[in-house]
Amino acid sequence: MFKKFVIIDPSALLAVFLNEEGREDLERKTVGCLLAAPGCIQWEIGNALYGAYKRKRVTFDQAQHVFGEFINLSVRILEIEVAAALEIAMTEGIPTYDAYYLQCATQHGFPMLTLDRRMAAIACNRDLIVL
Repeated sequence: MFKKFVIIDPSALLAVFLNEEGREDLERKTVGCLLAAPGCIQWEIGNALYGAYKRKRVTFDQAQHVFGEFINLSVRILEIEVAAALEIAMTEGIPTYDAYYLQCATQHGFPMLTLDRRMAAIACNRDLIVL
């Protein structure tokens, strides 16, 4: 049976890992799907966990545990055209890291899963599917 890919970003993954509001909805939307992302996702997860640690949302041990869970999660890393992502970033006025996910969805034709409202709006304006 063919499973579809979903481009997932750190906002969605961390909501699940940190048991935040909406976790059940995110999990339901990915049932039967394979997760995919551009290669920067591991650095972004690490950066977001450091930010959560600084804001005292997680302890050091919790951050380490969540990163370990992420590493053990099966996320297919997809290549992207960085120049095209840079164009998206400049056109939309967003960080290049956000543009990498938009380019990944565009280039590979997969839907996106994000909790970032601005990224979701840009994706919809670019005729991408957002779950």
